[in-house]
Amino acid sequence: MSVFARVQRGAQRWYTPASPSAKWDEGFFLVAVWPFDEPLEIAVIDIASPERHEMLGEVTFPMGSIKVQQFDKKKFKPPAPSWHDLELPRSSDGGGGGRRHEFRSKIQLRVYYDAAYHVLDEVTSYASDFQPSARRLRSQAIGVLELAVLRATGLRSTKRPNGGRGTVDAYCVAKYGQKWIRTRTLLDTASPSWKEQFTFDVFDPCTVLTVAVFDNSQLSSAEASRRGDTDAPLGKVCIRVSTLASGRTYEQPYSLFVVHPTGLLQCGELHLAVRFTHTVLVLIVFVVLAWMPFLVLPTFFLYLFAVGAWNFWQRPVGPAQMEHYSGGVPQAMLEEEFDAGLPSGTPPDVLLQWYLRLRETAAHIQGFIGDVASKGERVHAVLERRDGRATVIALVAVAALTVVSYAVPFKALVSVTGVYVMRHPLLRRKEPSALMSFFRRLPSNADCIYRVVITHSTT
Repeated sequence: MSVFARVQRGAQRWYTPASPSAKWDEGFFLVAVWPFDEPLEIAVIDIASPERHEMLGEVTFPMGSIKVQQFDKKKFKPPAPSWHDLELPRSSDGGGGGRRHEFRSKIQLRVYYDAAYHVLDEVTSYASDFQPSARRLRSQAIGVLELAVLRATGLRSTKRPNGGRGTVDAYCVAKYGQKWIRTRTLLDTASPSWKEQFTFDVFDPCTVLTVAVFDNSQLSSAEASRRGDTDAPLGKVCIRVSTLASGRTYEQPYSLFVVHPTGLLQCGELHLAVRFTHTVLVLIVFVVLAWMPFLVLPTFFLYLFAVGAWNFWQRPVGPAQMEHYSGGVPQAMLEEEFDAGLPSGTPPDVLLQWYLRLRETAAHIQGFIGDVASKGERVHAVLERRDGRATVIALVAVAALTVVSYAVPFKALVSVTGVYVMRHPLLRRKEPSALMSFFRRLPSNADCIYRVVITHSTT
């Protein structure tokens, strides 16, 4: 008898070499991404003859039953293997109550999610994220990337509703790392002006920022929306972060091209402003100002002078207009601003969109205020002894800080604290600090509200 094992998940399939002793000691990697809807199937097959293979048993692992191992291979070992029952094959008639043998074989496996890897969903040369899947293994940000989507000019029309003139309803989508952003859609214009700004955390300078322009096909006609037509691409721009100097602003137009059956077509230009700020320069400035605080005010005024001199050098040639400029403001926002009459002449569906947008903004503000209030309640909980053990620990820590702040010079204390907070990612721990874990576990009124809601729903 010579048997081999087949490992399969979806379209991924691997085979072990045939072995007469049913011992393989083989390892396989299979890509698993969210939402983990495909099970893992392992089958043991006997080579009865070159023309006929007979299945001896199989075992199936639903994706939810596999444990995630977020371990560092330099410190921890993979989990130990375990034995699993092989389900014997059903009868050939396909019935659910097929005959089974009394003897059931077992197979020894080591199955786990290795979250130390990153599954690339981009081309390697244009990838923007190399961080591992496990959050505790990810490094800290080394800088901030700022992107300003200014405007586009000369966009090519991709649709002609009802056989009329070509229209362009353009919007931009940018991706860097795990963050996606999207600008608003400006209707019926080949030269849209978005003037929207976004920020991204940079973990690796050898990554690429991608900005794409699309023509919205859902707004051209109701028929296109029912068909589910995809938005037509008008080109994309790729910017490598490692080519950006720290602290310098790059503002320039980028040509947009798309591949067409007739050849390469230019679809216009996209004007972007990009700036990458590295934390090392901020750290140096902080240490200098901490040891020489008399330079704080001169540095501040020097910065104001430098900004004013630069703006004076870049001043416009012609006189400034006294009229209000609203070229970059969408028409819908102007209608909302000037719609102050009662009753309103705006259609009900547009009013509903305005209300939902205002409600979403208010929900964000309410959530932010709630988070700030929860942090204040946790600080106050230490002083009013809601948690006895936490109060004792906090009082001991405060007493120690009192002695340290008195004995250590203030400049040295500020410098050491600033350097520790802005330290390099290689010197940071993968898991949250003990101070943050202690603070997050302090009681707040949010816990009381939660208990009231649960009690009311159960009764």
